[in-house]
Amino acid sequence: MLTALLSGQEMRASMLAAEARVRPATASSHLNKLTEAGFVRVRSQGRFRYYQLANAEVAELIEMMERLAPLRPIRSLAESNRVRALRIARSNYDHLAGRVAVDVMDALLRLGHIEGADALVTTKTTHHEPLSLTDDGAHHLASFGLTITDADYTFVSHVDALEARPHIAGSLGMRLLDEFLRLNWFRRVANSRVLVPTETGRTALLAICTADGSACDLAATC
Repeated sequence: MLTALLSGQEMRASMLAAEARVRPATASSHLNKLTEAGFVRVRSQGRFRYYQLANAEVAELIEMMERLAPLRPIRSLAESNRVRALRIARSNYDHLAGRVAVDVMDALLRLGHIEGADALVTTKTTHHEPLSLTDDGAHHLASFGLTITDADYTFVSHVDALEARPHIAGSLGMRLLDEFLRLNWFRRVANSRVLVPTETGRTALLAICTADGSACDLAATC
């Protein structure tokens, strides 16, 4: 249920029960405990209760636990398709994760648009490393219609749970996800973390990732 809530969206208890494959009463019991512990918050509307992760710190904790947890065995074609979609692009509460996210990070690193990137090489972990976007990096992203403000220059890297490579989180990660959705580069799948790249998004993201002439498997991935 907690990983389902990494979509960043509110979900009803019945949806979370279905996601966890448990009875609604069992889900409600666990959700009450999670609410009391401060992991989730709840909003009542009529006879329904809507749950959401309490804050970004809880999301980060779950994301780190995802990296340590063993992958669940895939037992059906539907599960295989779902995992593939999650690996391509998904929301981690307030920022983009998946292969697309690490490809964007890789491109900005290659282009020298990220300052403090030596930390990604000299430390054993690339989770929560403080980094900053250069002016050239901001101009590069702005050339594709993305709005980057001064407050978005500093950010942190997170190790992607499925790709084991860093992606952009923090303030810049939040801004990029908002902008990707505003520009219709991705569409959300209802009640899911999955983000599906649109044709416009594929074209723009491929241009961002190949701006230096480097090859990128983004087209095949998406």
